[in-house]
Amino acid sequence: QILESMLNTSSPDYAGLDFVLGPASSGITMGNSIVAERHQRILFATGASETLYNRGNEYIFSSLTPGNMYMSSGLELLWSRGARTVVFAHEAKSFSTSVCR
Repeated sequence: QILESMLNTSSPDYAGLDFVLGPASSGITMGNSIVAERHQRILFATGASETLYNRGNEYIFSSLTPGNMYMSSGLELLWSRGARTVVFAHEAKSFSTSVCR
């Protein structure tokens, strides 16, 4: 709602807003991505589930590792050292779940 208000205002503080830096939250980023797309503004997401990037929204991007790749190098190292089982304890939230897939 805050981003929507900023993009709909005639305030000179936001009149030239072309670019939005998003939070590290899948839920908030999802809402912001919808608003950014509707207003055709670029949203740079700082951390969110990769499902947000697979929706076809041309206005969201990030240079960070998607959640499903966070653990890959560590798991590969563990595998190479003989580990065959691992337990992930996580919240049942979009980003946490994507990290543990």
